[in-house]
Amino acid sequence: MANNLKEIDGILITDDTIPLSSTLTPTISATSGSRTFTLSASSSDVTKGSWIYDDTNSYIYLVVSMGSDGTSGTIRGTFDATLSTATVKVIPESDAKVIQMSIAADQDSASSVNGVALASGTSKSWSTVGNDGDVGGRFVEPKIVLGLTDGNVSYIYTKY
Repeated sequence: MANNLKEIDGILITDDTIPLSSTLTPTISATSGSRTFTLSASSSDVTKGSWIYDDTNSYIYLVVSMGSDGTSGTIRGTFDATLSTATVKVIPESDAKVIQMSIAADQDSASSVNGVALASGTSKSWSTVGNDGDVGGRFVEPKIVLGLTDGNVSYIYTKY
């Protein structure tokens, strides 16, 4: 379900993505090294511009196209792991249109973002603002954050 708020903030106490992902009801099948995938049933959350999060293997994929049947699709790049009727998570396209994001490791709680350490009490920010101050046409890509494995993190992001 898409979130209609523009500014989202909170504390992440589990391993997830920012923006937050939700469990995809149909299962997915894909072969490592392939760009294509198949869903066991169509889902309105999986469209061009949405993101598939393989939380078992810690990979995230941008959906670049969906077939007219709503069950076959293509990602940017290739799958890093084979998914055989796997349960994954999804970030709907409407939630993925983020123009700025900040993530901070809580005091006494180091974490990591996309596999890169984030020391206790430090933060990292991303923005789509270009050199001329105008918001660019690209969006900040979702980040995989280890909020439980490595430590709690605070986050805030603004959607387009």
